[in-house]
Amino acid sequence: MLKNKVMLGIFLTILLTIVLSCSTSANDLSIEVDGPYLLAENSSIEIDNVSSSGVDKWNWGIVDNATFSSGDFEGRIKLEDGLTKEPTFHAPEITTDSFFEAHLWVDVLGSDGDGSSVEDHTKITIINALDARPGRPYQVPEGESIVLDKDESSGKDKEYHWGIKNDSPDMNLTHTLTPEPVFYAPHVEEDKEITIILELTSSDNRYGKDLYRNVSPKIKPYDRASTTVKVLDTSLSVSANNVITEAGSQVKLEDPGEGYVTDYKWEIIDDPTGKAFLENEDTATPIFHPPNSVPENTNIAVQVTVSNEWRAATDNMTVLVTTVPPQEPKKLRVEGRENPQNLNTLKPTFRANYSCANPYFSAEKIEIVVKREEKVWSGKKSLEVTETGNSVKMKYGGKMLVPEVDYTWEVRFKNSFGWGPWGHGEFSTGGLLSINKKEARNYISSNAFSESTAKKVESALDENIEKTIDIVENVSAFKLADLLTKIAQLPSSPAHSAIILREISENKAIETVRAMIGFKYYTELDNIFAQSELPESRLNNIYNEVIKKIPKKSRKPFKQALSPETKGRLSAFGRGVSFYLIIGIFAAIIVVLVFYRKRVEDMLSKVENLLSGGKEESKKWKKIVLSFAKSKKDTIALRSNLPPERIAAKAQKAIKALGKEDEVRLGKKNDQICLVKK
Repeated sequence: MLKNKVMLGIFLTILLTIVLSCSTSANDLSIEVDGPYLLAENSSIEIDNVSSSGVDKWNWGIVDNATFSSGDFEGRIKLEDGLTKEPTFHAPEITTDSFFEAHLWVDVLGSDGDGSSVEDHTKITIINALDARPGRPYQVPEGESIVLDKDESSGKDKEYHWGIKNDSPDMNLTHTLTPEPVFYAPHVEEDKEITIILELTSSDNRYGKDLYRNVSPKIKPYDRASTTVKVLDTSLSVSANNVITEAGSQVKLEDPGEGYVTDYKWEIIDDPTGKAFLENEDTATPIFHPPNSVPENTNIAVQVTVSNEWRAATDNMTVLVTTVPPQEPKKLRVEGRENPQNLNTLKPTFRANYSCANPYFSAEKIEIVVKREEKVWSGKKSLEVTETGNSVKMKYGGKMLVPEVDYTWEVRFKNSFGWGPWGHGEFSTGGLLSINKKEARNYISSNAFSESTAKKVESALDENIEKTIDIVENVSAFKLADLLTKIAQLPSSPAHSAIILREISENKAIETVRAMIGFKYYTELDNIFAQSELPESRLNNIYNEVIKKIPKKSRKPFKQALSPETKGRLSAFGRGVSFYLIIGIFAAIIVVLVFYRKRVEDMLSKVENLLSGGKEESKKWKKIVLSFAKSKKDTIALRSNLPPERIAAKAQKAIKALGKEDEVRLGKKNDQICLVKK
């Protein structure tokens, strides 16, 4: 029994010890958070006023019994380092600009290694801080007032204090202790910017530490900010500048206003055409649209009024609408080709396209000038309605052009503005045989006594006799007489005249020779008759018919002008008495030979010289030509008692007989016939 009592006592003692031990351990575990806390929006605070005993582990959390909604904040409420003794609380930005406060609780749970725990909590209040925001910059006309009604300040129990920086007597600010003070602007000579100061204060004791042991540094009972008021100089003036523009070419008018201008009004007050108009006429720089065309330079009057709420000013201006000049002609063509060569006509047709920057200006006239070295021809032509891009043609109207010549030509157009710039082209004419036959014949007829024409006919004969004769056959006998005479006057060309007389119809040849005799072209005709290119049979037919038809008074001087060489080719002159006299003399000499051998030999020599006098003369001329060709001289004068035309004929015949045409030619110097080396 005693033993049992002892055992019970030991058990109770042990149990009491355990109970006392547990009681002591629980009484040593404690946490105390010193609060509450106050912090401003968009700031952080460390919960560092925490006392504890026996706590090994910490667990902080936000209690979900807040007095706000998620829409009141921009961002999230966060608790950082929540497993430490001193976590950090982050408050987001409050969305409203008016005063706002949010209350929430933060709870902490502490525990030890034996599984015991203890907890505490504190209150955190988030407010939007006192924030002075006087609003955007303002502007007010001089001498006027404006309510500064755009205040956006925040904070509880705000007290306003407005003021002017660098205040002066000519300006004033009233209602300075209200959210909407009134500013009275002074008069200024130019825009002036005034600085307005706003100071906020608050008497709310919650901003102090009476209620809150822990207050965020951003929480302050005072803030200051500034804004500006621009005082506008409302004076204004207007000065519009005159403008020049081409018809159909719109122009942007310049801003004519000076000073404080808020409104514009443009209008056309005098338009002779009735077709001009303004675009955006209530702006500073409207667009003026002139008529598409005007018959002459035209003035259009425009009025502009500038204004603001208090003032207005008006001025007039002139827009000179000018005509538009033609541009340089395009697509220049001669006979349908650009810069053609060897045209087959001496009266070509020219063509060019009219061009103008303004399609409403049509061409009124065209002018064409053709030049060689100097101006050959110029012509103008009035046009019907010719729009830009239209092709205009004009026929050459001057004296017939010359074959085988390079020409330039110019063309320009005229419209209501006047003449435009020249366009330039070039072309060349073909030879006699390449142009049409009628024009070739007309050219020869118009220029028959021209050395240039004579040379062109000579070249044509060398190229194609048949085609050349086909052209000259239809030239009148009188013009052909001039042509043959001019050809015969060329140093080496009497033979070409002879060819023409040989190839044309016999009747035309007879009439041509009659004309030459009538014009007293005796020397040239004699040179032609002496040429072997004119067969004797043809020559005699022409001569016999001509002698019958010309007046008797013309026969004698014509016959007297003929050279012995020519007469020798004409049967009408026969062999003559001199021939039979020579035969008689020759017979007498033979009789005398029997007695006087030596004298006979001398006589025979003389007779031989007499009979061959022409051959000796020919040899003399050949010798002269041959000697000159071998000499170092470039020119020698031919001296003889013969007339100049006979000297030329003899020398030319010798040159031809010797085959020296490529080396030696005839020339003339100081009225003397000369040999000239080529």
